[in-house]
Amino acid sequence: MHLHKIFYALGFTFNVSARDLISYILLFVLITWFIRSSAMHLSRLTLIIGCFTLLCLNLINTGFGATMTSSGVANPQQLYRGSATSWINKYLDGAQKALPRNDNFYRTTLTPGFYARGAASGKKNISMLLGTHDIASYFSVQNRSISQFSQSIGNQEADPNSPLSTADGRTTTRNLLGVRYIFELADRYDPKNIPVGYHAFKNNDGHVRIFKDQPVAGGLSNKTGTIVFVNDNFLPLVSTQNAQISAAKYQRLNAVDKEQAMIQAPITDKPITGVKQVQPQKIATTVPYTVKVRNITDRPVNSSSRLSQKLVTTNKKIVNDNQTTNQDGLHQLVSDCQGHQLTYDLILEHPEKWQNKELYLEVSGMTMVKPTLNQFLQNNAANAVFANRPNTTLAKIQQFRQALHTDWQLSGYYLSASTAYRSNNFSQQSPTNLSNYSIRKRVILNLGYSSHLRRIVTVRFSQVPELKIHHVKLMAVGFKGRYQRQIKAIQKHGLKQQKVTNNTITGRTQAQTASVLTTSIPYSTGWHLTVDDKPTKTQVVNTGFVGAKIPAGQHKVKLQYHTPGLRLGAIISLIGLLLLLVSILWQSHAWLHNQSNQ
Repeated sequence: MHLHKIFYALGFTFNVSARDLISYILLFVLITWFIRSSAMHLSRLTLIIGCFTLLCLNLINTGFGATMTSSGVANPQQLYRGSATSWINKYLDGAQKALPRNDNFYRTTLTPGFYARGAASGKKNISMLLGTHDIASYFSVQNRSISQFSQSIGNQEADPNSPLSTADGRTTTRNLLGVRYIFELADRYDPKNIPVGYHAFKNNDGHVRIFKDQPVAGGLSNKTGTIVFVNDNFLPLVSTQNAQISAAKYQRLNAVDKEQAMIQAPITDKPITGVKQVQPQKIATTVPYTVKVRNITDRPVNSSSRLSQKLVTTNKKIVNDNQTTNQDGLHQLVSDCQGHQLTYDLILEHPEKWQNKELYLEVSGMTMVKPTLNQFLQNNAANAVFANRPNTTLAKIQQFRQALHTDWQLSGYYLSASTAYRSNNFSQQSPTNLSNYSIRKRVILNLGYSSHLRRIVTVRFSQVPELKIHHVKLMAVGFKGRYQRQIKAIQKHGLKQQKVTNNTITGRTQAQTASVLTTSIPYSTGWHLTVDDKPTKTQVVNTGFVGAKIPAGQHKVKLQYHTPGLRLGAIISLIGLLLLLVSILWQSHAWLHNQSNQ
């Protein structure tokens, strides 16, 4: 893409390795071979042999480059034999072995950023190898319903490749998904940051149990060890509830209140007759704040220079103007004259009110202002003045080359927010990231639970010179009182005598009135429900999970999964196989008949 730009930026030279040069030569020969084949009157067989030979030579060249110890970028990326398997087994430092192995179904998760250190991060499918029932996995084993649920509650970790991830560590989402155990890094343990209902595994002496770090060859390790939290507020895989919230009322809530509404009553896309509808209560409290734009601390080496003083004055004006713009809330994030992005402090009013609560930062209506070539050159010139470094013609040419090397129109941006006890971030991927690109206009950043006094939320951004924001809102949610009563009520009405196998869930329900069967099983037409051995229609609840109507009284329920289209596919495959056999027999008969006639 834009090869002429790259050619100019590299000074009209190509810097390629010998192995790549050979590949280019072979490609040139292959194209020439095709073009000249008709003029040379080559037979079809000769053309095929020539192309095959060139392709084999290219494969040999690529193989040598990847495996030779003296060259090739792939060689230093290779692992020691057996280290990958060893790393998977030691991914959680053996903490998974301490989890109970019984018939009680549960899920687990990692805390956000658990494996952000080192070369290995975000390995979503390892839990399937360890048997820990982690909520995170790649899209290949998660259906569309999970993505719909994740997006509806504003899970900022959701992307096309991983619809759920760690659910951004949100307490209520973990509860809804039946997360019983949470794996955390040992050096991040702080008892004041543990939400209500959580407690850590402990040794016999009463101290928190730390599963020691188990590094493997190649430096794969979390560097600190692992601890395990137990969540007493996790909800059953299957339960019954005697109320419902309509999808229309649910959609009028903000993303934080949406997940809180699911604790009050299940959300039904289609109203269930005989079950009362309730109005969802808004739980999230808006946290008032004022914006303080941090002063620019960078000072020029030669502060007496007239040009340096002018730039310092310009920076002060940028800060003052930006402070005025953000006096009614954070709406604009800008950079100084050197291209350094400013830092913003959201000063919380009455910080004591937000202790023992989970904080969320909602950012909506983001528009990035993309950098220009002229702006890039001006920033470099200002940096030269601050460093008291001559901005020579040769340096300007080099800057120009660097600027041409970057496609400004395909950039993304990075936004982070942090308190003294938790940080979170969001990255708007550029269109060149075909795996994860999606336009995000609203983001919820979970800033965590804490009993500490949190006075400031610090916001930073990067990769673009300016970011315009329509609205930034801070919200807080508590987990005591009514929240605990709602959790206990749902737990009380979990499926009795529940038994879970690979594709079947059975148990008994007991309710005085008609109720909504609510599960955290991702919705699919493959799930079939029987109530007292009678087929019962399922429907979507909580925007992405299997649900149904259950009559009053005691009932035996059975949920069983059958792969959609499997039977039809088997029938079609069998018919195709029979047609193939008939065709073979027919061709054989015709060949034998021709042979006998000869």
